[in-house]
Amino acid sequence: MSNDNFPGTDAPLSDIFGPDSCDALDHDRLQPFILLTGFQRDLLFVVADLAETDPSGSDIKSVLDAEYLREASHGTLYRSLRHLHDEGYLRKHPIDGRTYSYHLTDEARTDMRTYLRWAICCLSGERACPRSQSTNGGFQ
Repeated sequence: MSNDNFPGTDAPLSDIFGPDSCDALDHDRLQPFILLTGFQRDLLFVVADLAETDPSGSDIKSVLDAEYLREASHGTLYRSLRHLHDEGYLRKHPIDGRTYSYHLTDEARTDMRTYLRWAICCLSGERACPRSQSTNGGFQ
């Protein structure tokens, strides 16, 4: 890895992720996570941030409304939460008849860490992005 420092620290990237971290990325794990929408990935990070509070959809919406530049619609929020649950990234637990709390799965935490490593590697100039022989430039 390059000698760039991890953002906000004096620590080299190699101290944070280990030597050859960019070369060791698991692109098979990365691909489905990258295919999520940006909003869906952001939802996962909000749920992670609220993990100690047993967050409901309403709690998550409150954070999104306060931190996003535009208000998230109920339809978009709950469709995205359902999709993330169906994909195995979220567990939901009933609070009452209509309300659920949402929690990250171990798979979500692993994939989020892989995604962050990939993003840091791309920012550091390491060759982290998988190269494809396809004409659309996507994953194979």
